[in-house]
Amino acid sequence: MKQKTPVKAGEWVEIMCAFCGGTGKNPFAAAKCPACGGRRKVRVQEPLLLCAYCEGTGANGRMTCTICGGKGVITVKEQVQPCPACGGHGRDVSSPLRLSCPVCEGKGVVPI
Repeated sequence: MKQKTPVKAGEWVEIMCAFCGGTGKNPFAAAKCPACGGRRKVRVQEPLLLCAYCEGTGANGRMTCTICGGKGVITVKEQVQPCPACGGHGRDVSSPLRLSCPVCEGKGVVPI
């Protein structure tokens, strides 16, 4: 079995598109996936953190997640801690509309 080379911070990697699940097709319409453009993979920069707002699905309802752009992950370049305002969920807990948290901007984390 081939071992993976450790990925360094700042390095670009390709991962499977979260929004379409790697099919390249929009799961909600007869069209290419809006997140990956039909390529099945997306390029992201390390280090990665699961998107708190969409919980890694890349979707917000039938649309791509506005926080991660449908990738399911976000790049975090500094040390972070869970957002004290939303508890790390990325959503404004006081809003019935499920808006993104105004403190962490939907990321679920804030710099230490």
